[in-house]
This record gives sequence, structure tokens and C-alpha cells, in this order.
Amino acid sequence: MERLSAAGIHATSHILWGNPADRILTYAEMEDADLIVLGTHGRSGWELFVLGSVAEAVLSRTAIPVLTVRNRG
Repeated sequence: MERLSAAGIHATSHILWGNPADRILTYAEMEDADLIVLGTHGRSGWELFVLGSVAEAVLSRTAIPVLTVRNRG
């Protein structure tokens, strides 16, 4: 957050409890967010089908732009 602020970018982070996709979408709409940034775990195929995907759920249910960032690991 400090690096973003130093670059002149206003950003916030929050910890929320509940269904991740629902909470992210509700909060983004409540705050009139310009962008939703999500980390992804890089799951694919069967693992994605079985476990689901917060990023996929958010992407399919919002008109707010979403930036996904894949974990380097």
C-alpha cells in the first residue's frame, strides 16, 4: 500500500468474512470501486471445477473492471 501511495495511487485493502465472491462484490459496489484486483492461485482443469474460483465468480457477476494477478509460485 505504501508503494502505491508513493506512486500517487489511492488504494485500500479490507478483511471481510463470509462468501468471498459475495463479499467482494457487495463491498466493491458499496464503495463505488473503479477496479477490483484479485490474486489467483493458478488452478485449472479438474481442480478448478472441483474447488470453484472466487475470481471466476466475481468476473461473471460484475460490470466493474477486474484485474487478476497470478501467484508466481
